[in-house]
Amino acid sequence: MNARAKRIAASGEGARVISLSVGEPDYPPPPQVAELTTAFIGEKKGRLVYTAGHGIPELRRTIAAKVRERTGVVYDPEKEIIVTVGGKHGLAGAVLALVNPGDRVLIPSPYWLSYPPMAVFAGGEPVIIDCLDTGFKLTVDKLRAAAHPRNVALFINSPSNPTGAVYTREELVALGEEAARQDLWIISDEIYDRLLYDGAEFTSIPALPGMRERTLLANGVSKTYSMTGWRIGYVCGPEPVLKAMKTLQSHMTSNPCAAAQQAALAALSLSEDELMAHLGPHLESLRRRRALALEHLGRLPGLGVSVPAGAFYIVVDVRPFLGTPLGASGEPVKDDEELAFRLLDDEHVAVAALTPFGAPGFLRLSFAVPDADLVEGIARLARFLRLA
Repeated sequence: MNARAKRIAASGEGARVISLSVGEPDYPPPPQVAELTTAFIGEKKGRLVYTAGHGIPELRRTIAAKVRERTGVVYDPEKEIIVTVGGKHGLAGAVLALVNPGDRVLIPSPYWLSYPPMAVFAGGEPVIIDCLDTGFKLTVDKLRAAAHPRNVALFINSPSNPTGAVYTREELVALGEEAARQDLWIISDEIYDRLLYDGAEFTSIPALPGMRERTLLANGVSKTYSMTGWRIGYVCGPEPVLKAMKTLQSHMTSNPCAAAQQAALAALSLSEDELMAHLGPHLESLRRRRALALEHLGRLPGLGVSVPAGAFYIVVDVRPFLGTPLGASGEPVKDDEELAFRLLDDEHVAVAALTPFGAPGFLRLSFAVPDADLVEGIARLARFLRLA
């Protein structure tokens, strides 16, 4: 979708393309990132050499301190933390370390679209648990119904991409108890942990009773610190799994980029006060734009709109519009993917169709865009759906 949007934008034909499909914040990283990284590269005269395969010691120590401050969980920075080439690399490494051919990996839907391929790459079987009818969140009953002797791991992403759903502590405690009964590992994707609304509170799964020893915590600097292109993530967890992940990484990528590790060190070394002085205004801006998007989407009859408690996405239900006349041509569409492509071609608005995310008939809209683009993009969506 992004490639198609760029091609249309580059053609210069018709209206300007508005992208509501972006998966990254639109605010800058903390200024210390550029300052300290530039100084590091200058000091080295551009000669950056290999580092420890699982990350430089000072970055791993800083991650351990940040995780302890944020969650109360203590990890050994030498044995229980690995720095990876982005959060995605860390998640994939966790799956490869845990899953053997024939093992089953449980994935609540909607899910981030890379989870199932990760299971497949490891020789495992992705088992999708449909959570469209439970507020986009896994329940104990659904997890219990999926019990199987070959189940090995469970993905939990809170706050969620694509839905913005946030699990409460009580929900995670109950899910953790059931996971323990099934002897499951939990892969906890916590990349959106700071992006919360309406009083929602973040709970880190390894901080719950009995969960540290069966959880791999994955996070990074992409979302909170707006450093998506730097590609630095990390995974914390029990030593035996982390040892396997280190071996895999040493033979796949070696160390993450040395300069990017320094950038992450600069970001994660900020005190809580320093971080919030930078992040606070941007979080407030996201809250305001979330309200703006919900206000304009709420005016569109027949469009189901979910209210996200975290991240920066809104999911809309377009199932009532499938098979109906749409756009200037009046031609119907059969599914959300065709709808998204038609919307881009007809109205030059890019959104994410959610069939690849396990939610056919839904779209994901990002509100991490300028106000004018948000309002105009929703107006064009309304016109395409013949609601305006």
